[in-house]
Amino acid sequence: MNQSNYRQIKIEKKAFPFVYNILENSVIKECFKHNMWIAGGFSRKIGRIVLGLDKHDKNSKKNILKYFKQNGDIDFFTDRISNVNTVYNKVFENYYAAQEYHWQCNENSKLKSKNLTDPDFPWLSPFANNIDIKRLNATIQLVNKFNFNTIEECLDSFDLLNCRYAIYKKGSNYF
Repeated sequence: MNQSNYRQIKIEKKAFPFVYNILENSVIKECFKHNMWIAGGFSRKIGRIVLGLDKHDKNSKKNILKYFKQNGDIDFFTDRISNVNTVYNKVFENYYAAQEYHWQCNENSKLKSKNLTDPDFPWLSPFANNIDIKRLNATIQLVNKFNFNTIEECLDSFDLLNCRYAIYKKGSNYF
C-alpha cells in the first residue's frame, strides 16, 4: 500500500498476539504468499481494535471468535484470479489427500489416526472459492468475482467509508 489515501498501521505482535495467531494459520499464510490481502468485515473488526476505536482488552480475542460464530468470514482479494486458483487448488488437494488417509486408517488398524484433525474443507460459491478452516471455526472467501490492481482500488470499491479496512503482509509484518 503506497498511496497516502489510507492510514497504515503495523499490527504489533506483542500487543495483538491473538491476531497473529489467526493470521499465521497455514491457509491464510498461503494467501498472503500469493499477493492476496484481506478486506471487509474481518479487517474492519481487527482495524478498529488496532486503531483504538474499539476497546482492546482481555475480551478482544473472544469478540473475534464471536464474529466467526456469527458467520463472520475472512475475505481475501487479489490482482489475479490465478492467485485464487493456486491457493484453492492446494487446499483442495490437501483435503482429498487427508480424506484418503482417514479412509486408510479406518481400513488398516495398524495406521494411527488418533491425532488427525479434520482437514480444511474447500467449496465453491458464485463469487468466491471458499475454505472452511476447522481450527478457527471460520470461512475464508477467496473472492474471484472482483480483482483489483491495488489494495487502494479494492477499498475504493467499497460503498461505505467505514468498511474500508484491509490487512496485508509485508515481510514478516502485518499492516
